[in-house]
Amino acid sequence: MSEQKLASKILIHSLSATVTPQKVCTNNPTRKGISVQITDSGTAYITSGQNQPYTEGKKVSATLPYENLVATAELWILTSSSTAACIVEESTD
Repeated sequence: MSEQKLASKILIHSLSATVTPQKVCTNNPTRKGISVQITDSGTAYITSGQNQPYTEGKKVSATLPYENLVATAELWILTSSSTAACIVEESTD
């Protein structure tokens, strides 16, 4: 059975998602996990590329947060319209 090493750093920041893609995080090979929570009534979409449309993203809302414990690549966030207030938490070494 393999052991998962715990992260030694937690990075938390706020972000305002809009119709223009915003970078959630850069490529980080030491990332242990990332989560995105919407803190208002907005809806946003996580994508793996800046040029991807929101229709190809993973939906995120106040009741549907995003969490990924394996991705080390950069991630992007955008909305279909309006804005969404977000909190991003990244666990890393």
